[in-house]
Amino acid sequence: MCWPSAPGLRVHPGQRCGADVERRGREHRFYRALQPPGPVDGASPSDVVNGFLEAMIGFPVSTRTAEEFLTPEAASRWRTDDRTIIYNAPQVSTVATDGAVQDGDRMRASLRFTEDAVLDAQGQYAASTRRSTRQLTLERVAGQWRIDDPPPALMVSQQFFDNYFQPLSLYYLDHATEHLVAVPVYAPTGDQLATSLANALLLRPRDAEGAQLTTVVPEGTALATSVPVRTDGTVEVNLNGDFDAMSTRRRELMSAQIVSTVRQVQGSSRCGSRSTAARWTSPASTPTSRWACGTGTT
Repeated sequence: MCWPSAPGLRVHPGQRCGADVERRGREHRFYRALQPPGPVDGASPSDVVNGFLEAMIGFPVSTRTAEEFLTPEAASRWRTDDRTIIYNAPQVSTVATDGAVQDGDRMRASLRFTEDAVLDAQGQYAASTRRSTRQLTLERVAGQWRIDDPPPALMVSQQFFDNYFQPLSLYYLDHATEHLVAVPVYAPTGDQLATSLANALLLRPRDAEGAQLTTVVPEGTALATSVPVRTDGTVEVNLNGDFDAMSTRRRELMSAQIVSTVRQVQGSSRCGSRSTAARWTSPASTPTSRWACGTGTT
């Protein structure tokens, strides 16, 4: 059951709250930590590419180990926030570049895989069945092969996605601002799940299939801190942004979006939303204002 925080606001008919149906089987799952190894000395170019792929399926989800397979320049510029590729059946082959011999300083690797699906920056899922090929350049760094042009995406296997990503929802508004509309997304489970959901919600809604969704979150709003779930079940979302011109109604609508989205995180029982830059707490004026986030039933 959803409890919107704005008076008169309703969840859109036919929408589920927080992907409840899909989540029920995962709420009490034990997620085993996965710590893939970093690169080993003397690894071949093929081993480096395969190790790079394996390093991206660690849990908790992180790119830290994967960056060790990159040249320093590539590691500093590599970004994975905008896209997640879900793949199967990877195959790696290598050839020397521009006539260079095997023991030269540059190699080209061909990474072939079946692209099962792609998640965008918000976590919206787009199925795919195409066979893809990605050309990678490897260079020697201190005598070891490293990737210089990694794909601009997080790449996870289908099995890892099935085991460690959760179906959830981002809550936007219809254009009349009378209903909350749940947009299905996927996000990796773990301690940063609430932060990931809040960051995704702050992005502008994508108009899928003419849904004409909107948000009252001001442009440029950002999280002031991460969004942890405390031991007492409290979740507090602190925002930086320009809220001075917002009416009380729009502040209530923004609170409804944030609270309905973040309360899906397992273990949360109370949700608070506070805009630090504007020194404003919604919907009450006290700095400890929170909302009940119990599960309930429809």
